[in-house]
Amino acid sequence: MPKPYKPRVPSSIKDAQTQLVDACGGADKAAVLCRVGRATLHKYTDPDGDHEIVHMPLDVAHALEAHCRRPIVSTFLAHELGFKLVALDAPAVGDMLTTMAHAAKESSDVFAEITEDLKDGHLSANEAGRIIREADEAMAAMQAVADVARPFRDGKGED
Repeated sequence: MPKPYKPRVPSSIKDAQTQLVDACGGADKAAVLCRVGRATLHKYTDPDGDHEIVHMPLDVAHALEAHCRRPIVSTFLAHELGFKLVALDAPAVGDMLTTMAHAAKESSDVFAEITEDLKDGHLSANEAGRIIREADEAMAAMQAVADVARPFRDGKGED
């Protein structure tokens, strides 16, 4: 994924909008997929100046998310309200040991990020955003553990 010209605060709405445009192949390709042009898409992803409060309308986000099949902006908005999106057609997640190992690694990444970011005794917006991103990844990994266990609870798993 290309680096944006201007830095975005990780796990911010501007970061989510940038990730969505990038997931669609960049502003030129994304502009073909929705009702706004390249310059307008750049305004949605620009965190500075007059563009700081210019955000992607829902129909534009929907069109782009539908194209790349990734609810990037929707996931950000759900998290901001304290909710988590779960795919209705969740893919198979593998065996329990592999899934647990992945969840343990993702959880460890959260604490490693916190430890690194707090070395100077302060937490910047970028550092907090990275912690949020790591925590979101860990929660998704823990959800996968629950998804693997659920069939066994329901008597449909292999013993």
